[in-house]
Amino acid sequence: MKRLRLIRPYLASWLFSPHPRPPLFEVLQFLLQPDKERRARRYLLETIPGEDYIALRFRERQERLFYYPRQCRWIDLCQTIDECCNRRNWHHFLGGGIELERDDVVVDCGAAEGLFTFLTAPKVRRVYAVEPCPVFVAALHKNFDGDPAVRILPCATGHASARLRMTEDEIFSHIGAEGSVEVEVRRLDDLLADETDRVSLIKADVEGYEFQVLLGAEEIIRRWRPRITLTVYHPQNNVFEIRDYLRRVHPTYRFQTRGLSESGNPILLQAW
Repeated sequence: MKRLRLIRPYLASWLFSPHPRPPLFEVLQFLLQPDKERRARRYLLETIPGEDYIALRFRERQERLFYYPRQCRWIDLCQTIDECCNRRNWHHFLGGGIELERDDVVVDCGAAEGLFTFLTAPKVRRVYAVEPCPVFVAALHKNFDGDPAVRILPCATGHASARLRMTEDEIFSHIGAEGSVEVEVRRLDDLLADETDRVSLIKADVEGYEFQVLLGAEEIIRRWRPRITLTVYHPQNNVFEIRDYLRRVHPTYRFQTRGLSESGNPILLQAW
């Protein structure tokens, strides 16, 4: 099983690790957990196959169906369901110093199919769902057109405005020269320049581009000091560099990391 690859970095962390090591019981829980589909089924009431989309009814939000593109990999959605619903999952974006509040304005960078937005929108004032992948942009419109709490921004976010290449690999799509599709990249500071309500939470899972997202949100961070929760498990992420940048912009931030990845990085970095 792929999860066994975690054993080596965990053992190495006993000799040297610049990051806090997760408790042994969490590592054992990760290694012994059921497969992705069984974990996802805990949070679902029903799935309804359709021609273009699979409709899902979640236990947490039973009054409304969620639509997932049928052409996309089901097992990836199962992984995302556990990450979004299971608070013990290292990839879960909330918890610790990060919780949702009724007046929050949330920015979901790397919204993908929209599950985090779907579960978050009823609990906050507004969610900006930022996503460049065409198949997922279509799914966001399927799920949220007409929803006053959600605004869809069909682009990528980075440190500067540009048009860059992006791979087309569903949740693993990433900015890179080998990409097969060209996408627009915008700074969050530009995208949300007209936002008058306080931006209170930035969530980012953008396949190694997380630091660039924060670099393009410097004005937002300086003005509103939003809570920040982002993945840092990709090898190109330097957790210390990200923390130092946030401290330079706003020295009062507190931090915590969660989990351990094959690269030796934590899974998640949270700032509040």
